[in-house]
Formats: sequence, C-alpha cells, structure tokens
Amino acid sequence: VTEFFEHYRVAGEMLHLVIASTDDDTYLGEVMLNVNEDNVGELGCGVLEAERGRGTATHALRLLADWSLTNLGLGRVQVVIALENAAALRLAKRAGFHREGLLRAYWERDGARVDTVIYSLIPQDIAELESLNHPNGAMAWARLAE
Repeated sequence: VTEFFEHYRVAGEMLHLVIASTDDDTYLGEVMLNVNEDNVGELGCGVLEAERGRGTATHALRLLADWSLTNLGLGRVQVVIALENAAALRLAKRAGFHREGLLRAYWERDGARVDTVIYSLIPQDIAELESLNHPNGAMAWARLAE
C-alpha cells in the first residue's frame, strides 16, 4: 500500500495525508487529493467516528482545498458525493464548497448505479474560504507545505 501511494505522490497525481491531533499525534483520519490532466483536484476525507461532529473533517478538507488551489496552482478542486451520504453533503457545504449539480448514475455500487452530487472551489473562492472560521484548533498539518 505504501508503495502504491508513494508512486502516485512522486508522479504528482495523488497526495494522501494523515490527520493527527496536535496534542499527541493521535491518528484522527485521512485526507486525499487526486490531480487529473486538466489541473483539477478531486478531494476526499475520512475521520474516525469519535471525531465526527467536531469540525475535524471540515477543517482538514478546507485546508487541503486552500493549499491545493494556492500552492499547487490548481484551477479547481472538487468533491463528488453519493446523494444518500447526507453527512458528506453537509461536510462539503461547511467546508465552503459550492454545489454545482447532480450527476445521475455516476458511480456503480454493488451492481447498481448511484447518483452523486458535485461540489467545487476555484481560486476566486479563496477569500470566501478564508473567511470561514474553524471552531476546533486541534489539527496538525506539519510539513503540508513542504
């Protein structure tokens, strides 16, 4: 698994980061960035059940989106979420993403087509993104900009 992620990180196609507590480096979750040929990043995030509802995922997703648009110079970042995933839809909205629309039958899951919703941020949205305050400052993003 490590070799897989390292290969795509070195190729500039994927970044997979751990979310850790600033208190003791405890694992809280993960956040990912996949970059395609059109200079568009697709983001994903997952946190431990104990971290849900504490702002951890919101903060992580917002940080990676901001960093991707600002430091990597991506033209757009987006998240694609299954329509029935209400928690992830709320997360995208709280993180400042703009809902663009429904992608009908976009994914296949367990032999059935699933509708998804796409949200995005573009560089012009950074000022709005920065105006949103994070309620929980317990995140560690050491070396994110390296």
